[in-house]
Amino acid sequence: MTEPEGPDAPPHRGGAMTELCFRHRSALLLLLVPPVVLAAAVGLPSAPWEVALGLALLAGGAALRLWAARRIGKRARVRVARAPVLVTSGPYARVRNPLYVANGAALVGLGVVAGGLPLGAWLLASVALVYTLVVAHEEGQLAASLGRPYLEYCARVPRWAPWPGRRAPTAPADAWPWTHVLRREAGLAWLPVAAAAVLLAQGGQLPLAAWLDAPARPVGAGAPLLVWGAVAIAALVNVAVTDAKLRRHRASRGQGVVNPEVSPEAAPAPRS
Repeated sequence: MTEPEGPDAPPHRGGAMTELCFRHRSALLLLLVPPVVLAAAVGLPSAPWEVALGLALLAGGAALRLWAARRIGKRARVRVARAPVLVTSGPYARVRNPLYVANGAALVGLGVVAGGLPLGAWLLASVALVYTLVVAHEEGQLAASLGRPYLEYCARVPRWAPWPGRRAPTAPADAWPWTHVLRREAGLAWLPVAAAAVLLAQGGQLPLAAWLDAPARPVGAGAPLLVWGAVAIAALVNVAVTDAKLRRHRASRGQGVVNPEVSPEAAPAPRS
């Protein structure tokens, strides 16, 4: 079978840079947060339709992530791009990377609420760049481990957006219990909190700018430097924790112990 050409084609296996991007994709997304915080602090006005669009994107992204997580189970947050089986049910029947689409939609939606379409467009371009690097590694690894079935799946199913007539054949599949999904994805509860904080800051009910200026003033730094510094530290901590988990996993595999957080043998499906 000839592999499809164009943006939906499975890429060749990426190098060291794309592997790092895959492993630390959460830290990379964290680095996109400061403009959202600063836009909310400044109180950039968003038109009512922009707020409505942003909230719809945010809610849709959260719902899509829950749906995809129910189908993929524990592999929603692994750091190793391998899998023994291919999931083609639920949102994976229409899009190859629904979890990434969900994350991007939620972040872009929050940006549109905070800073209107210009900030949303910048975030969309940034998220697209991050995830393009991520899937360059991931899809190459999955093609190598799953072979022809995965290439056929790529030929049928678009990478980012559903398209009429392009979907995987429907097949019965187990779904993770909702109790497990909601526990695993409890972090999504921060999305409505963040959206409410942005709206309150824009309306003047939340003195976000004053809160940021208070700790920045004694050290002679502005709010932007404080926000970027705090987020950079959080991203570095995320990188360190991820690498520590990966080292423990490699050590445990040497002792015959499997860690389901990073091991493909302990999970039912490829990561998206």
